[in-house]
Amino acid sequence: VALLLGGCGIITYQEASTFRQAMATEGNVERTDVNRSVRDIAATFRERASACLQTVTRTWSAHHAPLGTVTEFTFTPTIVEDGGRVELHLQAKQTFTFEIGSGNPKGFFVLVVQATPIDARRSRLEIWNTHSIKALPTAVKGWANGSFSGCPDLS
Repeated sequence: VALLLGGCGIITYQEASTFRQAMATEGNVERTDVNRSVRDIAATFRERASACLQTVTRTWSAHHAPLGTVTEFTFTPTIVEDGGRVELHLQAKQTFTFEIGSGNPKGFFVLVVQATPIDARRSRLEIWNTHSIKALPTAVKGWANGSFSGCPDLS
């Protein structure tokens, strides 16, 4: 949770492109190939994001935070399909006594995943991630390769 805030200097990314660029600069991008088509990955992302991430709200104690003792995150996923590729965006709104990430109605980016075709049956997965919720990239890779159909632990 503390990593979502970026320490005392709060950095929130309002656009997927700036989030990707920042995570790549920090070395927070992972690439892997999966033996599934982009079409199958897109269907799984739509189904799993709806079941597991659709406006999920989590509340954590943040006793160390100078802004308050309870922090609430509201996560919102978006699926973007364009030109044969699919992307899963996960954004979060954070609330203390005020909202962080209010420049974008869905909040700031915490995860962007892109699947692009290698051929008819294989895809390349790229994951840009803040590493704030360790279970997210593992779950998304499992969704993409068909080995996991559960929901990540967002706590």
